Formats: sequence, C-alpha cells, structure tokens
Amino acid sequence: MPAETTSAGDAGLPLRDRIAHMRPCGGAVEWLGDQTDPALAWAKCDRGDWMLWIAARLGVDRRLVGRAKVDCARTALPYVREEDLLAVLLALHVAEEFAVGRRRRRRRRRRRRRRTASHGQARA
Repeated sequence: MPAETTSAGDAGLPLRDRIAHMRPCGGAVEWLGDQTDPALAWAKCDRGDWMLWIAARLGVDRRLVGRAKVDCARTALPYVREEDLLAVLLALHVAEEFAVGRRRRRRRRRRRRRRTASHGQARA
C-alpha cells in the first residue's frame, strides 16, 4: 500500500481505520486486520484488485493504474477459451493504447489534419 495512506497523526492506527473513509470492501477490511505498516501490507497483499483499487483511490496516475489493470488481465489469458482469444486480445490492446494515451494522441492528430485540410479547402 503506498505511503500516502499514512500521515504523522495516524501512524499507530490500524490501516483498516486509516482507509475506512474510502469505504473498502469487507474482505479487505478483514484482511487488513490490525496491520499498521502500509509497505508491509502492500508487499503481502495477493489481491491485485484491492491494490488497483487503493492505488486509484490514492490518486495514482490513471494511465499507470490502467496499464497495471491490463497487465493483471493478461495473467488470465491462459483461461480464455480459444474462440474468444482474439476478441480478448483486441480488448486488451485497446485498453493498453488508451492507458498510455496513444489513441487520444492519434485522434487529436487526425482531427488536426482534417481541420488543416478543411481550412485549406476553404481558402481555395
């Protein structure tokens, strides 16, 4: 768990109490128990979905969290039925492109080219 969950005033409090205002799921609260060290809890956590949740809640860059989500989803590829594999790979590719901002940049570039082209046609 990133250090942002810790402030000087709550260092001795259990992590479950420190993140209660974020409304974590019951399983996460139960797992946290009386743990007080965010770094140790982060290292011991085997639930990627909880880690992604807290990272997003703490304001970690959306693109970084998005890329991590794609990486987590890729670990499930061995369980995808062969007939669904192409669609899943395409969805992961699109999600990754979005996460790193490539799709947005491409769209902006295309819009710019269209505007430039239409502006040139208006002058002619």
